[in-house]
Amino acid sequence: MKIQKKIITLFVVLMFTGCDPLYHVFFSNISERSIIVNYYTSFYPDTTIMDYWNVIPIESQDTSMIYEVIGTLPDFFRPNSDDVLLDTVSIFIYDADSINYYSWDTVVKYYMILQRYDISMSDLEELEKSRNFSLLFFPPTEAMKHIHMWPPYGTYDRNGRKKEVKH
Repeated sequence: MKIQKKIITLFVVLMFTGCDPLYHVFFSNISERSIIVNYYTSFYPDTTIMDYWNVIPIESQDTSMIYEVIGTLPDFFRPNSDDVLLDTVSIFIYDADSINYYSWDTVVKYYMILQRYDISMSDLEELEKSRNFSLLFFPPTEAMKHIHMWPPYGTYDRNGRKKEVKH
């Protein structure tokens, strides 16, 4: 019986050591409003808003996983089974109230986004909190100011409200 337990334990340990890790991208909404996050992995540098799919609603002061893959960070930049490795992923942040109030056509026509991050693999590597996940925020934090974004870093206060432009 002891030998059988040792063999089963050894089998389980070997099985788990050979598994690929899970890689996650989390998004934290630290603003005072509910938002919707949407990302596109194959259109950059075209930053036109595409179809309303792959959307993740995130309440105020909440964090959600926006991407999970069996693998590592580079797999986030492979949109399909091809070996094509993209250099940038665009992540769009919308005000949930605007999405619920206006038609999708209106949102697209007037580019009604709160924020867009154009993220490279090196950007996400700088934001890695561990080897297996990265964490993004809205409004962008000081640690994110190196990321290419529109509107630019500093547009929002820490509560997600647009700062007044001083003339």
